[in-house]
Parts: sequence; structure tokens; C-alpha cells
Amino acid sequence: MDLHWYLRQIEEVIVRTLMEFDVDSRRDEEHTGVWVDNKKIAAMGVSSARWINTYGFAVNVDVELKEEGRGVDKRVIVP
Repeated sequence: MDLHWYLRQIEEVIVRTLMEFDVDSRRDEEHTGVWVDNKKIAAMGVSSARWINTYGFAVNVDVELKEEGRGVDKRVIVP
């Protein structure tokens, strides 16, 4: 088991999660991340030091933002 294997596992979790939302995504053999139509939809990073692993990932989404706001405390979110 190595960090590349670990990254591929995180990618697979993201691909399977996106499937639940009917998003057809894939992994790329050369580049880390998750892709839709040759565009990166998810990025991730991993750090390992002194037997402690940390990781993070981000998935880009396009949401409809309205002036009345959404999310925590109904604050207005602007693009």
C-alpha cells in the first residue's frame, strides 16, 4: 500500500458518490483527480508524516444561487 494507491481509493469514493447524483465521472491514469468530459470536477491531496496521514478533497459543483440566500443562517451567497 502506498500513497498513489490511497489517492486512487479516494478518487473511487468520489466517483461512486457522484454516480449517486447521476454524474458520469471517471479517474485518469496519468492525472490525479476525478474528471467529467475532460474537465476536473474533483481534486485531492494527501500528506504523510511520522505515520500520520491527512487528506483533503474538493468537488466542484454548479448550484443555482438566488438572492434570498441558501445555506447556514440563510445568508446571501453570491458568485
